[in-house]
Amino acid sequence: DSMASRDCGWIQFFAENAQELFDLVIMAFRIAEDERVQLPVMVNAKGFYCTHVIEPLIILDQEEVEKFLPPKKIPKYALNPDNPTTWGCVAFPDVQTEIKKQWDDALRNSIKVIREVFREYGSLFGRNYDIIETYRMEDAEVGLLLMGYACGTCRVAVDALREKGEKVGMIKLRIFRPFPFDDLAAASKNLKAIGVFDEAISIGGVGGPLFGEVRSALYSLEKRPEVLGFIQGIGGRDIKVDDFIRAYHEIKSVLSGEKKIENDFMFLQVRE
Repeated sequence: DSMASRDCGWIQFFAENAQELFDLVIMAFRIAEDERVQLPVMVNAKGFYCTHVIEPLIILDQEEVEKFLPPKKIPKYALNPDNPTTWGCVAFPDVQTEIKKQWDDALRNSIKVIREVFREYGSLFGRNYDIIETYRMEDAEVGLLLMGYACGTCRVAVDALREKGEKVGMIKLRIFRPFPFDDLAAASKNLKAIGVFDEAISIGGVGGPLFGEVRSALYSLEKRPEVLGFIQGIGGRDIKVDDFIRAYHEIKSVLSGEKKIENDFMFLQVRE
């Protein structure tokens, strides 16, 4: 659902677990209402895995939340029955280009505020968040890149492959909009290949939406890794450790020249 809305102009976060979901929702209010942003924030989480599974969760007291969030302030563009105004009821072609440009600038610039809020939240409550998080990437030649709940499963797969001597790590994107171009380039600068995992597909297009974004983001780099896409978890199907391990071996086969993946993406978990 979120991928179908990726161009609606909202900030998009992806939570891995219930703790992240709780923390990101609180931070989302702070970010969205910042006068430098003033944009909706969509916090995405996997149903059932973040809502019906038992796991430890640290809940902030109301006083702590109020300390972090600024006092409620009605923005000047709000719909207020006590002060009725009309905003943006129609925009003709002579102003649409300027509106979209301002909107794009605001969304891109919001990443500065997101970083500020992440840092402040971590300093207050001890749970530190970043735009991108990496796992066992120090000497990795292949990175497995994904968002959301399956990151925990991917870490187990990375550990299993590392035990066999494979130089592989994980790149976790916490935000999808604004897209973290610079952070992604820094995280992947030493890689030979990146496997990008989508739980959605752009039917008739170039694989999954995240795959297309990552490949486009890295295309202009002088030294860029091979980017391959893998589609899994469609309709909520369980994503297993073996799915990531299989994808890794597919990547290795492409790097060695043993195999060519048509259109650079493939479906995992398809029953033949």
